[in-house]
Amino acid sequence: MRGDGGVRTIHARHSHRRSGSHRRSGRVGRRQGCRRAGRPPMMTVAQSHVRLSRAAGWRRPDDVVVVARPTRWGNPFDQREWGRSAAVELYAAWMTGSGPDVRYDRSGRRYSRSERLAELPDLAGKRLACWCPPGEPCHADILAALVAERVR
Repeated sequence: MRGDGGVRTIHARHSHRRSGSHRRSGRVGRRQGCRRAGRPPMMTVAQSHVRLSRAAGWRRPDDVVVVARPTRWGNPFDQREWGRSAAVELYAAWMTGSGPDVRYDRSGRRYSRSERLAELPDLAGKRLACWCPPGEPCHADILAALVAERVR
């Protein structure tokens, strides 16, 4: 066992990572599973943004809609290809009218801007959940802004 509890820092900007043995034992790194008084791990980042978690016992609250990549609300601009900030900027431009209406991601999944805009009322009054780390750009923030702007 390592003296640091299995936590290793990959990069100063990235969160601490867990080692495989600790993942199975349920012990987690500092930023990924801190239990603070009265707050479940990896929960609310902002009023409209919830970070998804695979931690044991974590359940999606009823007022949360998952907007991660595999869902219809996913960002077709992959952060692995574009980088997180650029992918979110491209998503914002695309959702506000830049480029063709239909977009395909790397895996061939179809995304339609007009369909997403027509379905924005489905997100009204909901919090949005994604895998993006707290404090990092996230397309869920773009969706939340569009809902606030267009659905009253």
